Amino acid sequence: MFPEMLYDQISERRPFHRPWSLAEVSSSHFFAELKRWAEGLEVQAFDALAYQQPWRVGALLLCLHAEVIRRNGHEGQLWAVLSNRDIVCWQPQTWGRLYSSNGNLQISHGQLLERAALWLELRHAFDVEDAHKWYRLIHLQIGFTHEDAKSRLKDWLSGQWPPVAVQTLLEERDPGALEFQRMWHRLRQYRLGNVSKPSMKEHLKSCCWVLPEWTEDLLKAALAADVTPLANDEEESISQFYTSPTLKWDGLGLPSFSVELCHLNEIEAEGDLEVRVQGRVQARLLKQDAGGFAPDMQGALILGEGAALRSWVDIRLVSIDESLVRQATLVLWDADAEVSLFRPSDGLMVAESQLRTGQAFDLIAAGDLQMIPAPSSTAGIGAGYRLHRYEKGWAGVIEARMGDVALWTSAEFGKQPEQLTLEAVRARWMQTLDFAGSANHAWPWKVPLRIDVMDRSWSFAGLRWTRADGKMMSYLSPPTELSLVEADIARPLTLRVNVRHSAGRTATIPVKLPPPMQGCVRWSTEGKPVIQRGDKTLLISDASRSMWSFLLPERRDDLGNVLSMEERRCSFMEGDVVRGGVRTRATILPKLGGYGAPAWISEDPYNGVQHTTEVGSRVIDGGVIRQVRVNGDTNRVTISRLGEFDLTNRHVLLAWIALSDKPGGVVRVNRELLTVSASGWEFPFPPGGSLLGVALLYEGTRLGSWFSSTRWSSALLLYPPADPMQMAALLRVWKAPLLQSVGDENHRSNVVAWLHEHWVKVLPVWLASRGVFIFPGIEQTPVTWLDDEWKNVVHTLLNDAGLVPSTSGAWDFLEFVTRSQFDQPVNDITLYLCFRDTLAEYPLFAARLLVATLRSSCVSNLKEKGRSVILQMQRGFPCLEETAMEIARRHGNRDSGWLRRSIPSLQSLEGENKTLPLSYRRLSGSEEFRKFAFGVWLEEIKKRFYP
Repeated sequence: MFPEMLYDQISERRPFHRPWSLAEVSSSHFFAELKRWAEGLEVQAFDALAYQQPWRVGALLLCLHAEVIRRNGHEGQLWAVLSNRDIVCWQPQTWGRLYSSNGNLQISHGQLLERAALWLELRHAFDVEDAHKWYRLIHLQIGFTHEDAKSRLKDWLSGQWPPVAVQTLLEERDPGALEFQRMWHRLRQYRLGNVSKPSMKEHLKSCCWVLPEWTEDLLKAALAADVTPLANDEEESISQFYTSPTLKWDGLGLPSFSVELCHLNEIEAEGDLEVRVQGRVQARLLKQDAGGFAPDMQGALILGEGAALRSWVDIRLVSIDESLVRQATLVLWDADAEVSLFRPSDGLMVAESQLRTGQAFDLIAAGDLQMIPAPSSTAGIGAGYRLHRYEKGWAGVIEARMGDVALWTSAEFGKQPEQLTLEAVRARWMQTLDFAGSANHAWPWKVPLRIDVMDRSWSFAGLRWTRADGKMMSYLSPPTELSLVEADIARPLTLRVNVRHSAGRTATIPVKLPPPMQGCVRWSTEGKPVIQRGDKTLLISDASRSMWSFLLPERRDDLGNVLSMEERRCSFMEGDVVRGGVRTRATILPKLGGYGAPAWISEDPYNGVQHTTEVGSRVIDGGVIRQVRVNGDTNRVTISRLGEFDLTNRHVLLAWIALSDKPGGVVRVNRELLTVSASGWEFPFPPGGSLLGVALLYEGTRLGSWFSSTRWSSALLLYPPADPMQMAALLRVWKAPLLQSVGDENHRSNVVAWLHEHWVKVLPVWLASRGVFIFPGIEQTPVTWLDDEWKNVVHTLLNDAGLVPSTSGAWDFLEFVTRSQFDQPVNDITLYLCFRDTLAEYPLFAARLLVATLRSSCVSNLKEKGRSVILQMQRGFPCLEETAMEIARRHGNRDSGWLRRSIPSLQSLEGENKTLPLSYRRLSGSEEFRKFAFGVWLEEIKKRFYP
């Protein structure tokens, strides 16, 4: 190909009036053409081109050099690679025009390159007077080489200083540089687990700054970069979404701590997320179409800086509906130690053994400690601490002193920490504050304490302890009590006890104490503990937006060792439903139902009745309605809401009102009567009436609801405002606390009595999965989703009711259900589908209903009098031994015999006052167990009716 044609390919693609790089217009095919041109270029032709068209031949040479270095270059190499005739086989005389005998650049060659770079407005470094201008010129055209990327990409992406060309491209703002920055940012995000491999592959193959054949090498190199997690165990590392905090300080400006977000592809959530640090939104994670999330910012996430710094910060990922998706408390420096050490090169906190005498380091210490000798730089940071820097080359021993006592020295740098061979100091609380019940402990909390020095060779010399409010507490004699602030009560405490040996030497021994309380704590966005008393309501809006800690009574094994909650197999319970295990560390609560059942902790969830700790007397899902108050003096109702939003014409506010002399009813609140105040929404209320419930709907869908602690279930039972079907729809759509059995009224018992009386009309509404509902105050609303939580509620109420359908009642019920679901009467197909798709979720009721159906005279309408239906059902609900073993293993790690004993025979449950085993009630929160139990009862029914 003629050189004019090659040059035209560059000229036609180049951008104008801005700096650019040859990588933006080059390609592998173009490189192959250039190489063929160069290897066939005779010296006479070269001389003619250099004389007649110097900018053209210079441009072709520069592009050829850039592509050769891109593929074959190593750090620090240039002319040795470019002059290598094994790479580009120049004609000997032509080669001599370009390079000297030792392979270095000829002056005329350099003039051609410089003239072309300036003519084309390429990126260059000619204004930098050093020996590296040619090296920089070539590398600015390509960014980085293949070989350098394979060996050093892991370091660059980990924060080490990249090559000058890369740094320049990361700072420029022209389109070509921005494309490089997008590629670089995505490589960093891929390293952090925030971009999927297919997505990264697609991006690299379409990016001009890398060759398509490099893709796998770059992906491998990017993943080799170190991502330092802050995880205590394997499970936590899986859910980790941030790297270790790093300190950034140049010794002059404001110090700051930052992290990078990582493993965002592993987060399962719908919609975008907010990243909140100490309750403030610092970034957003945008949901990607291919899955996972991408942050809306580049670089590190700043956790705090300067005087605003604290030793720990709360970081949370929060969904649009304010639900907590991830949370962590990040320790920036160790407030329980006299000093915390950091490496300036990477900003990571390190141990003394990781530093050496003379090595530069940063140190954080309490402000009342004197550093000797004085550091080269110092800065005040938050909570009474100071940051000090010692530059490289210091000598001797550095001390942190309080008066004449050295509390820390650098003498242990480079050494493994010495383990004390004696338990020199013991400390224990003499009282534990129990918040599990209704006890009220007066503020401030002064908790009695005892400290003993066990070895007579040592004596107490002082104690220092950093309180959660940042105040340094110092004692010269053993304290008999500690004054705790709110944030101390639920965290382990570390006391730094200074002891003096009879020989004169001193030592500081960290003594850890468990939290001085028992009970349940949720952590605020500021990281403060909020005590959840066991006799109070637990709102799902609080449960889903917080991290929780459970501080249980201590248990020890036979050897006297304290057992963790994991070892005790503690479980979180909502009524009889086992929600999941409880961990020692703070955690997000499992998903809760919110139908009024109590929340508590059990150490034997499938057989035990003892409540280890009460979490809440009732779990309530109020949606956007947090609380409702009725002011009897002003006859006004105030609804406090969760979040800020305006009511529109599509919103409907309903109120269930009971009057002293009338049955009452459900009314739609006139929007003209609604006023908005700082407390929420307000509306007038009729004098002498009782407010039983409130619901806010949007186009028929519930947004929130509230029920009075008294009377609503009595009104349902004695004087309901509508027929049972409409009231059943109201209770389902409004999400009534049907399982609430504590407080001023046992609503659960009243609901069970009402269900027992009206089950034929109520259950079709409660089991419906399609259609519309009609209930007081609204014409109609779509049937709500038949989710697992609602199925559990209906199953629990059916078990409580102990319904034994009559033959006529059973057939009438099935006729109603099959016609509403399938628009057909009861037959073999509709009967089978009805049990398979709907009734098997409620196995005891389904089994009794099936028995009553088979006893009905109408069974003659079925083939073989229902035998074929039974056989077909058995195939859908097998009760195999291996299934029993697997279910038993997953629920309590027990055997199949225990599981089968949990399912009593139908015959044993006949008669009055027969109750189901506790283990059955606990296991029936599992769908697989319910289906297995139905299969067991199907076997019994088959033997009874078709032996």
